[in-house]
Amino acid sequence: MTDISDDSFQSVEDSDSGFVTDSDSGIGIDVGSLMSAKYSNIITLHGSESAPFRLSSAIRYGKRYVLKSINSKFTNDSLYQVLLAKEFELGINVDHPNIRRTIAFEHIDGIGNAIVLEYVDGETLDEAMMKSHLNPEQVRPIVVQIADALDYLHCRQILHRDIKPANIMLTYSGQRVKLIDFSHSDSESFVILKTAAGTNKYIAPELLDGVAQPSVKSDIYSFGVIVKALARISDDSELMRVAKRCSDPNPDVRPDSFSGILRQSSGWRIVDSIRSFLESRILTYILVLLLILIWSFIIISLI
Repeated sequence: MTDISDDSFQSVEDSDSGFVTDSDSGIGIDVGSLMSAKYSNIITLHGSESAPFRLSSAIRYGKRYVLKSINSKFTNDSLYQVLLAKEFELGINVDHPNIRRTIAFEHIDGIGNAIVLEYVDGETLDEAMMKSHLNPEQVRPIVVQIADALDYLHCRQILHRDIKPANIMLTYSGQRVKLIDFSHSDSESFVILKTAAGTNKYIAPELLDGVAQPSVKSDIYSFGVIVKALARISDDSELMRVAKRCSDPNPDVRPDSFSGILRQSSGWRIVDSIRSFLESRILTYILVLLLILIWSFIIISLI
């Protein structure tokens, strides 16, 4: 059990993504915190008093983590305790570079039961799009990473069920995708939620109509809505075709899995590599060298 005094809690206002950087928080790490097994510098990142869950940032052994816990108002509600345990059970069995790592489940004085999560130093895809932080050439790699993460989950019979830009992080370093928030997710072994969940704009029509249960194709629909917005940013007609098929109102038109999308993305990478090569100086150097060789051959022939 780890001790945290109530005085260690701080509040951060206007945190769009629920994550802060050192410069935002003004936190300094001293030698004592590097040696301490206790969580310190606790900062509430996201979660109002009316929300059942809250996210906090904390430092342990000099490293920052995210703690997901139940708000004090709801701690005696067994449903939220079960949902928190479900989210941990799903997350701890997932290991993918494009999915935020679930590290532990601990009881922490002052917080209660909490999931310890990887701290992602970045911004949400939602923020990146609103602030015009994305360049057209970054869009396809982002789409491929999202698809790869979801394909990984689906191959393990896990549905995310709340795919939206706010649940996709982009690291500041290298813009690596990190899929977050498994609070609505279900697996075959843990099926609390089987009704429509998530954000209306990204929920598949068949779920809103109540005529179908969540499925791989409903996750693919949410993915398609996101890709459509990204395709507009990059003015990518091929990507838009993929987006429209994935987000078709008729689930029978959508791909059966992400495997086909990823196979198509392999072709994108080849085309992009060729395009990059053609646009690089290397091609210019090769052409100049060829002209020199041809000119030398002509001169030698004349002699």
